[in-house]
Amino acid sequence: MFQFTTTTIVNSLKDYNFPSKDLITEVKEGATVVGIHIKRDFKFLKDNIEAIYKREAHDPEMANATIDLTAVEAPTEDTTFRIAVYIRLSGSQNSYYANDFVFKGKPFYIEFLWRKGESAADVAKKVIKVAKKYQQMVYEYQLLSITEEAGVVTIEGTDEYQTLTKVDLEKFNENEGPWQEGGHVGAFIPVDTLDEDSIYHTGNVVTLVQQAVQGFGTYRNMIKDYRLPTAANTRWNKIVQDETPVVGAKYNQYTIVQCVKRGIMGGDAVGEVVKSKTTHVFFVKQDLAADFEAALAKIGTVEAVEN
Repeated sequence: MFQFTTTTIVNSLKDYNFPSKDLITEVKEGATVVGIHIKRDFKFLKDNIEAIYKREAHDPEMANATIDLTAVEAPTEDTTFRIAVYIRLSGSQNSYYANDFVFKGKPFYIEFLWRKGESAADVAKKVIKVAKKYQQMVYEYQLLSITEEAGVVTIEGTDEYQTLTKVDLEKFNENEGPWQEGGHVGAFIPVDTLDEDSIYHTGNVVTLVQQAVQGFGTYRNMIKDYRLPTAANTRWNKIVQDETPVVGAKYNQYTIVQCVKRGIMGGDAVGEVVKSKTTHVFFVKQDLAADFEAALAKIGTVEAVEN
């Protein structure tokens, strides 16, 4: 079976080739509207429409986790702590995160000294200074956004494709770790972790506020997944010039599923009647969405789907 799908970006409801004419026109039988015609796509007759779906555009949201140092028992002597984070990519192949695994990801550590008598609020400020210096020296740019307020450290992604698969607050214990030359070499032991299956998970210190939510219908999403900036799509005389995504605009997705009777064309049974089922996807600028939906209402009911 052949799967036929069209993908069209709508930046204007006027015909690009004939600006005085509408992109969408009614199809009539006498005085009755039986369908619509979207130029450079197809005629959509009301009787052939199986479903119309709408997915609304939305902005990205960054991954976010907090570490509440006020919930940590203050040490009775100078003690080294560290925040251990692992950032994994989802929906991106940024080579900056390349490693020897099958997925792309990068570790991130903030090591700091909690001196005897220091308050959680003072230590949180120290964490911010260490994180800033660490990112400048090791990563050369801001990999994560680290902030604090009243002893609570907030870790937030700077890219919609970052997921926080590990966030631990760890404490150095000199009596742990491998045995070497008559004693332990020491190791960082979690105080709290996001991993709910871990014996160290308490949920009192480390909290995952949310994982990243990738933007949909944004300029970045459109360029990345639907209109790659290849030479064919960026040259001065590129094809379908009116379908270039607009920077700063957001696009709702409308999917029309239609099934058209083709008559007796089948080959498996005598007089077999064949139907052609096709899918038509339109990404419509949000400022045009209301008028576009009004046109779709002439051929069916628009059903909203979850993002």
